[in-house]
Amino acid sequence: MSNISGRFLEVWQAQGGATGPLGEPVSNIVNVAQGQAVYFEGGCLYAGTDTGGGMLTCWLHLPQLGRPKMISEHQTLGLALPDTVSLRCGKAWAWSVSAQTLGQLWGWERLYLQAVTPSGTAPGRIPTYIYQTRDSPYSDTEVYIHVDMMVDPTRTGAAPLTHRTLFDIVLVPPGEPGAIVAPHALYNKDTWDKFGLIHVTDLHLSWRTEGFRERLLALGENEGAGAYTNPQDNFRDLIRYANHLHDIGLVDGVVATGDLVDYIFEEDGQDNFTLLERLVRGQASTATSRNEPLRVPIFTALGNHDYHPNHYDLCFWVDFQWPIPNRNVDLFQGFNLTMSEALRLQGDTSRPRRTSGEALDMLLTDTQIGRGRGYSLKT
Repeated sequence: MSNISGRFLEVWQAQGGATGPLGEPVSNIVNVAQGQAVYFEGGCLYAGTDTGGGMLTCWLHLPQLGRPKMISEHQTLGLALPDTVSLRCGKAWAWSVSAQTLGQLWGWERLYLQAVTPSGTAPGRIPTYIYQTRDSPYSDTEVYIHVDMMVDPTRTGAAPLTHRTLFDIVLVPPGEPGAIVAPHALYNKDTWDKFGLIHVTDLHLSWRTEGFRERLLALGENEGAGAYTNPQDNFRDLIRYANHLHDIGLVDGVVATGDLVDYIFEEDGQDNFTLLERLVRGQASTATSRNEPLRVPIFTALGNHDYHPNHYDLCFWVDFQWPIPNRNVDLFQGFNLTMSEALRLQGDTSRPRRTSGEALDMLLTDTQIGRGRGYSLKT
């Protein structure tokens, strides 16, 4: 865990902290470019001779998991990756910060490419450096600094820029071990004359359903536990199959559309998009289910469930006011559960009653607030 304090902590918190554009810190306060800086998942804060006592914010823009960048290059010296990286800076400082300072903040060997490899194998790193910057207006207070990255896979100790390989982007602050800030961000393929894609839809991932089988076993519902369909296991199987097809030269990407998650927030505040990322990165194995990293890029598009903030009951009835008739709602069949099994998972002995307002809390689409975080959606 990084340790930041003082003015750096104040500015970071004022920009939203870990949920703001900078994200989590990936370094302590480090000495760099005749000053000090803190590096984050999404950029850095810098104070030095060029900032005249103030603080420069650089917001780092990179391709990311779900919206990767495709490249088509052989292993050559000085491979340029234009528009892969851009920085957004406060305009007040953008013109006073020298190219030398910018180069020390974001130049040679600050960003690396790191191949996504099978679980248990150590990936090598390819150093990159900035070779050109181009300024352009962004707003009254900010500018974009477009940065072209150069990749030098022939540098001593560098890993090769291999064909049909997916790469993470790693940020290495001065004196720090480094952290992946753009997972599954680049895919290199010599030619795109031929390629294969897998299309998948309606994943409906959730932390809640990950534990249903164990809960059913604990309740003595052995038959239900055996029949239960775990959405996460289905996705793990897809990842293994996609990797197999990639290994034999048939697949170069996965397109996942609609209802990637079942809803956003669990009752304890966990968000299910984190689960999606962990599954794609091979970080969500369980005692009974092996998870390996997806080694081809994944492109994602959202569906209506991806905007639902709240988890929902599997089985209930809605008590509408007269003259609207009451309605039974059964949402357990997709998991291959019976109504009896669903009720036991909920802790109910019979179908529970829900008011229309409570039903809206479970089903209304809203991306900002959720019952799992102590809010009500009723207006």
